[in-house]
Amino acid sequence: MYATSSIAPPFLIHALSAAHYLPRHSKILLVSSESGSITLRHEKEGGGNYAHHASKTALNMVGKLLSLDLKEQEVVVSIVHPGFMRTEMTRGVGFDKFWDDGGGEFPFLFFFDVFGLGIS
Repeated sequence: MYATSSIAPPFLIHALSAAHYLPRHSKILLVSSESGSITLRHEKEGGGNYAHHASKTALNMVGKLLSLDLKEQEVVVSIVHPGFMRTEMTRGVGFDKFWDDGGGEFPFLFFFDVFGLGIS
């Protein structure tokens, strides 16, 4: 999780920048999670799932640091939380009520929404 969420992005983005594939005014979008927020964690949610939460927290910091590093190039770095995703990872950890109430998103539907592809 750490390699994918928090280590790969700066290496990839710095490599793109060094190879001049990241022109001025580029936009970078990092997909994080609310689970990476230290402020939003509460006792009622409990602990657990340390690797996931920590990797998303690290990604949030990576996004902030990249935004500082790339500021002179006027590259925008945005971090988004796509909303609650209905996956096997979230099954049985207290989010089932959201699934049943229709508050969860299936990851492939999120992809289509983000890229404006729509599904008929």
